[in-house]
Amino acid sequence: MTIDSPGERLEHPVSKPIFFAEVNSWAREMGVEPKLVQLRRMTKKWASCSASGQVTFNSEVLSQPPPFRKQVIVEGLERLKEQIKNAPPPADSGDGALDSCQEGEGG
Repeated sequence: MTIDSPGERLEHPVSKPIFFAEVNSWAREMGVEPKLVQLRRMTKKWASCSASGQVTFNSEVLSQPPPFRKQVIVEGLERLKEQIKNAPPPADSGDGALDSCQEGEGG
C-alpha cells in the first residue's frame, strides 16, 4: 500500500503497545481478525498483508501523527480483509494427493 507521507513526524513516537491497541481496536470495528500484526522497517510501503492473515506495518508509522496512523491502519486492514475474502480455500491434505495440483492452477 502506498500512502503519501504527511511530511511531519512526531517528536515522541507512540509506543508499540499503543500502536497495537489502535490496530486491534480498528480490526474489531471493521470485523477483521489478523492472525499476526507486526512492525518492521519497510522502504517503499506503509503496510503489506497476506491472505494467511498477516499484516505488517512500516515501523516509521509510530512516528506519524494520529490521523495518518489511522489512515495506514484502516487501509492496511481493509486490504487484509480483501485478501482473506479472496483467498482460495485451503487444500484438503487428507492423503496429499491434491497438494501437488493446487499450486498455480487457474481452474
